[in-house]
Amino acid sequence: MPHPLVSVADWKPIAAHLAMQSHKPSFTPGEPGPPSWSASDRLPPVLLYCYLKARFGPPNGFMMLLRTRSSDNLIHWHWCVEVDGHVLNVWAPSRATEFIVHSPAAFTDADRDQLMADLTADTVRRSKDISAEKKRLEPWALFINPYQRLDVCVSELLAELDRVDQVPRPEALAMPVTKAALDEYQPKLQAWQHAQFSSGRICTSLRMMAPVLGEAFVNLLLFVLAKPDVRKDKRLYEDLLRRAIDVRVRGLHLNCVGFARGVDADHQAFKDFHTVMNGRNDLLHGNVDPQRLYFDEVYFEGTIPVFPDNEPQIYRFLRGLTKHVEPEAARKDLAAVRSFIEYVLSCLTPEVRQNVEPMLEVPQIGVRKDTGRLGLLFGSVVAESFAYNDNT
Repeated sequence: MPHPLVSVADWKPIAAHLAMQSHKPSFTPGEPGPPSWSASDRLPPVLLYCYLKARFGPPNGFMMLLRTRSSDNLIHWHWCVEVDGHVLNVWAPSRATEFIVHSPAAFTDADRDQLMADLTADTVRRSKDISAEKKRLEPWALFINPYQRLDVCVSELLAELDRVDQVPRPEALAMPVTKAALDEYQPKLQAWQHAQFSSGRICTSLRMMAPVLGEAFVNLLLFVLAKPDVRKDKRLYEDLLRRAIDVRVRGLHLNCVGFARGVDADHQAFKDFHTVMNGRNDLLHGNVDPQRLYFDEVYFEGTIPVFPDNEPQIYRFLRGLTKHVEPEAARKDLAAVRSFIEYVLSCLTPEVRQNVEPMLEVPQIGVRKDTGRLGLLFGSVVAESFAYNDNT
């Protein structure tokens, strides 16, 4: 005989405290926990939410008493239903919707399969009610925050550069050389060699990313703060994004809301940022400029190289790996960009700045599809929780 909960039509909402009193969840080590399973893609969370809301009203499960008034919860919604004292919990953690049965009667896999089949069929029968309930929900879309993604990459590369910078350059060996001295020298040289290769790679990335980080910040401001008439005119907005970066920055207070004053092109932070932007073409396009990339000199007689000093040739080679991408230059570029960002933020009104700064820190930003309203829907950290019980 099927379990009573299989009869989906007989489900009735039950108050959370009554459900807990009737069948308080218990987990005994060495014994299986209550029957539980996750919903398939045939019953996505939005469908189940609207179905349950249409049938039973707002979520009534005990987890609703524990949630905060935000999207930052381990359980987002929870309904509790029963049939003749047999209780079914349906809740949505940060993954697939879960079903948990609390019942004195055995609940088999066949019961589960039949319940899910009947529930799927019932969602079809109640499609109009579900559709009406779904229309009451706010439609939002999430998009990646390119500024924050770049900022995280830059921060991780800087941390890696700090570690690499701690590797010292070894003193060159001079004749006569003992085996003990050679054994001590070789691992130090190998460590410095690896550090120089890493430093060149990291600093090249940082110097290429620094101007992009600054431009991503400007473009994010334009997107978030663009005046309504600018935002609505697609061609005007796209033309604005195509303008030279200094022109975009100079016009921020004209094309955006929330600026207490315009960005001063004569401010040192603006000048330093503009210098960084002007230098990016050499890096991004791989421009060859011997004068700028000069790092050493050598004389030749035929095929015989003659060096001007006694520095080992391998040291000369490794030293050249960071020419024009020295750690100091990379850090200077990033400092200029961050100072520029701070300066532009200081041009905003306090109220607007308070709303903008959190958007710089989150990896995803939400935009409401029907109104275009922006929002921070989720934080930077996502957690999952699992309750398990087995015989091990």
